[in-house]
Parts: sequence; structure tokens; C-alpha cells
Amino acid sequence: MRSLFRGNNRGSSRQNHTSPSQKSLGLRGVLPESETATLRVLDLGPARAANLDFFSRYGGRLTVADFYRGLRAARASTTSDEDERKAKAFAELLPFDKTTRFDLVLAWDLLNYLTPQEQHVLMKCLEPFCLAGTAILAFVSTQKEMPPAPSAYSIRDADTLVCEEREGRARPCPRYLEGDLLKRMQGLTVENRYQLRNGMLEYVFSYRMSSRPAASSSSESLRYRLEPASRWTTTPSR
Repeated sequence: MRSLFRGNNRGSSRQNHTSPSQKSLGLRGVLPESETATLRVLDLGPARAANLDFFSRYGGRLTVADFYRGLRAARASTTSDEDERKAKAFAELLPFDKTTRFDLVLAWDLLNYLTPQEQHVLMKCLEPFCLAGTAILAFVSTQKEMPPAPSAYSIRDADTLVCEEREGRARPCPRYLEGDLLKRMQGLTVENRYQLRNGMLEYVFSYRMSSRPAASSSSESLRYRLEPASRWTTTPSR
């Protein structure tokens, strides 16, 4: 399995705070049924050896782009009304070949830490690398407060994650609504949503809009395995 790490914490397993486990009902649903399938994964969180180990069973590629770390520099160099400059800065955080496509994007809790405009720009930057049916896994908080920065998620197994929360003063949570997210991140539909007891909504989004032919690939889109969006499941989160 080939891997590409971006950021300054390659293979880091250091924990910044407590690391509680939490259930994931979305992850198993976006994994190939056969471990012989090819799966191309983009992880927008920091590099974690456990995630590389987990996806190594699939004969594909795990690409890690520590987006929030790079985003701080992009914010410093742009202002909120400079859409073109911000889009260019975001694109530099995802510097992939134009033929690159991903079957799965792990956004984790990143969306909670982006402004509405940044969510829109992120989707525009991801769009060229999505197939029709590319899945995006994301956690959206419904709590009043959240940690100062995105947590780091390590995959223990297909049903369990380890969440490394960042130390520091809690910050207000924007508590984004689903309809608003879909308006800003056009091209996405909700395939599944799960209400977790830790105050998170676990989303499985699917990319549906494409104005260009998909790149040829030996792996199929994940859309044939995603279930209808009508399911709403509550699961414990320890």
C-alpha cells in the first residue's frame, strides 16, 4: 500500500489529552465488502499510524492532508472577502495530480472549525478529486461548546474510533444545520446520519454532481453500498 503524508506530524501517535473511544456506524458502511478491493482514501486529519495500518488491508492508497494545520496559514494570508485568494490557498493544501480520485474522504470533525465560506471553498477544492458516489465521513457537533481545535481520530476497528481531544479552552460551537451545509457544499447528498450520545451527528455524505467524465479506475464508486438516507440511528459513545 502506498501512502502520502502531508504535514509535520508524520506517523504521530502522541495524545494531547484524554483519548475516549466512540462508536462509528458510518465507517463500516463505506468500506468495501472485500478486502481485495481497491480503496483510495483522503484523510483530512493528522497522520495516525493506526489509520495507515487499518487501511493497509485494502490494496489502495491512504493520503493524509492535515488540513486544519495548513488552514491557519491560509487564514493568515487572506481576508474573508478575498474569495479567489482563499480558494487558491485551499487548493495549495490539496496539491494532487489532476487525475487523482478518491473513493472516501475522512473529514472527521473538521467542518465544525470552518466558516461557512470555508466550507464552500473546501468543497470546490475537493470536487475535482471526487467520483460520482465518493463518500465523505464527517462529525457535526450539536453541543454549545467544542475543543479549541479539531480532534485527532484513530481507527481501532470498523466500528470504533479513538478520539484525541485537544487541550485548551473550549470554544463556542457553530452547530451547523444539515440544510445549510448542503447549500454551501453543493454536490453532496446525505446517505446516512447517526445521532451519537456524545452530541455529534455522524454523517455519510455522497458526492453526486459531476460535470466531467470520471477517471478510469479498477475500483468502483462506493454509492452501490450506501444505504438510504432515511435511517436515523442512536448509538452509545463512550
